[in-house]
Amino acid sequence: MTTKKFIQFLAEHSSKSLVFEYEAGQYVPATYHISEIKKVHQESLDCGGFPHVMEQTVAQLWLPGGAGTKPPINCKKALEIFERVDQKLSLQGEAELLFEYGFESLRTSIYQVAAVSVAAERVVVQLFVAAPVCKPSLVSTHSTKGVAKQVGCC
Repeated sequence: MTTKKFIQFLAEHSSKSLVFEYEAGQYVPATYHISEIKKVHQESLDCGGFPHVMEQTVAQLWLPGGAGTKPPINCKKALEIFERVDQKLSLQGEAELLFEYGFESLRTSIYQVAAVSVAAERVVVQLFVAAPVCKPSLVSTHSTKGVAKQVGCC
């Protein structure tokens, strides 16, 4: 999901609670806080020697210490946080939105958005961790300075 689409979704459902499902039936506790939003620019070279440039937005979900019983934040509050960050950092609307989360025995991971659904009083963001991938294995040819080159993995 792009950053722009997520922000639009938050605006459309501002009165609903915002919850995150990081695994089937497993939810980030309601006491979470969006503690940081990162504007990430990545430049990489894959194992086939081909360059890649990627823009991402990474929102960190943090749990304060101690037990809490507050309801999850609503979409309006999340929207305000994203807008505040956008004013200072100029988030890239077409950048992929990712969420960083980990707590106790759950190792911190970067999650992609699988789906966003609307229930009666809440918006559920379903997350997943993508497996690493060998980018050259995904395409049959790369173009380097106008010359197509057959590629494989490494």
